[in-house]
Amino acid sequence: MTDLTSLTLAEARDGLVSKSFTSLELTDAHLKAVEAARALNAFVLETPQRARAMARQSDGRIAKGEGVIHISDVRDDVAYQRGDPTRRALVDIGGCRTLLSVGLRNDNVVLGVITIAVVVTLGLLSTAIKNTLNNVIASL
Repeated sequence: MTDLTSLTLAEARDGLVSKSFTSLELTDAHLKAVEAARALNAFVLETPQRARAMARQSDGRIAKGEGVIHISDVRDDVAYQRGDPTRRALVDIGGCRTLLSVGLRNDNVVLGVITIAVVVTLGLLSTAIKNTLNNVIASL
């Protein structure tokens, strides 16, 4: 198998789609590279457990073919509840309330993800944004 840390984004995407490797395997390869480079003191905060948990979650969502991921109240999200520093900053400092991620696909190939963080929202606004993005995706 090719060194997973040397793949381009397109090669990594294609490998995930073809099931040559999983998100968890890809993540573990990069975490090993981080460990090997620790002497460089290049990383402010390492969160390998979080990275592995997110990779497992991604594998599950990819397997289900999930296209739109909507977190209506980020404060209720597991990452925020567990004290994830990025999610905490997004909410506590940035004022984010809602996240909406949409997978960009072409012929069932994941090309990327667009994530929108909504700072001030009401349930109706959140639903409107989700519906609008669904319409945009349908037209692609």
